[in-house]
Amino acid sequence: MVEAEGITVKARNAVLATGPYQKPKLPTASAALSPDICQLHSSEYRNPQMLPSGAVLVVGTGQSGCQIAEDLYESGRRVYLSTSSCGRAPRRYRGKDTAWWLTSMGFFDMTPDQLPSPTARFECVPHISGNHGGDINLHSFVRQGVILLGHVQAAQGKQIILAPDLEENLARADAFERQIMQRIDEYIRKTAVEVETNRTTTDEVSSNSATATKPILTLDLQAAGISTINWARGYQLDFGWVQIAVFDRMGYPVHKRGITAFPGYISWVCRDSTRGNRHCYTVSEKTRSTSHRRSLAEDRMRGVLYRCFFICQVCFERLCCILSSPPPMLKISTCSQGLFLFLSCLDISVIMFYNQDTLISR
Repeated sequence: MVEAEGITVKARNAVLATGPYQKPKLPTASAALSPDICQLHSSEYRNPQMLPSGAVLVVGTGQSGCQIAEDLYESGRRVYLSTSSCGRAPRRYRGKDTAWWLTSMGFFDMTPDQLPSPTARFECVPHISGNHGGDINLHSFVRQGVILLGHVQAAQGKQIILAPDLEENLARADAFERQIMQRIDEYIRKTAVEVETNRTTTDEVSSNSATATKPILTLDLQAAGISTINWARGYQLDFGWVQIAVFDRMGYPVHKRGITAFPGYISWVCRDSTRGNRHCYTVSEKTRSTSHRRSLAEDRMRGVLYRCFFICQVCFERLCCILSSPPPMLKISTCSQGLFLFLSCLDISVIMFYNQDTLISR
């Protein structure tokens, strides 16, 4: 039973397809900051003009945090960027898009049991692309005047306490990129695919460029002229509205490829079946894995038949209009609509037969 906006819906099956981006993640430190500081989550950011004048502190170096920081410094804002443990990947490597390589290598096909730990399902998305489609690199940010910091530990009033882990975070991002390139090189050797010989990526800079000065451990927002903090720390799951005992201690649905132990309850959330199912192009794979009793070919054939029949219906009616024969046209229209209704009912019957235990979300 599902209740929403005063409406109660009862069904034998329910599909939870709310995705991984349910609730913006804000640290407890945000509540201790002065009300004079404008705070917003990365999901609320649109452009630099929406923010009050002054410098901006961006917290988080995933894809969103880095792109927001780039957008701000390109607009002339002074930017402080609190780094995290997120990795970095080249936008293109050996003549092809990195996403193409990862897809070909089966990286996005990894199932939860193949991940190093259960928490790997929640790892941050590495920064891979800048606002203009090219590489994005924290080392290049330094040359653009961005001040890099360690991760935020605590806050009080207009003071931010930072961890001394800037160098560690940069090294982790660099190592992540090297690992990706090594895997691609190994895949190329195994498959003998034709690629460019150039192995370098753009903007390769020594990590010393960002840590040459003494790290900042306490940031005075007022002294730095910071008027805004943009929290780019991702999202957290929120299943408080689901009153079913199918969650583990981390608040994550326990399931196997989307199917839970609770009869009729299906969960489609972040990386429920494969590493790449947060991406749009994996929707068909999730549908096939859930509707294992129906083939994709059957769906396509049914769609083709419906389209052909609809075209025939229109052609017959047009022909009757040209011949100025209302009675035959009426008969053909009525007959064709009746046949279309029959096929629709037949389709619904087939769906119900094939999915007595599983609801297909289409």
